[in-house]
Amino acid sequence: MPKCSNCGKEYTENYLLPQLFSFADDDNYQIRENILENLPELCQIVSLNTIKTKVFELLKRLSNDKISSVIVDSPYYNFINLFFNSLATFV
Repeated sequence: MPKCSNCGKEYTENYLLPQLFSFADDDNYQIRENILENLPELCQIVSLNTIKTKVFELLKRLSNDKISSVIVDSPYYNFINLFFNSLATFV
């Protein structure tokens, strides 16, 4: 997966984010963990509207992961909780 910071906003929103959605249901849990690890960087590039409409939906899908370690063992667990709590007021 290319690093978000090298892609730019338009490419990230129009190409990379849809790819992440397609990988969100991948059978390999490590792929789903990798998506979570890259979300903070992605959020620095895309628009606030994209975060509220698309990234939030991606996080909701991943939070229902059948393997709880995808969320709980992620080094970004605190970020995810903070993100959910703060963004919920905007959606």
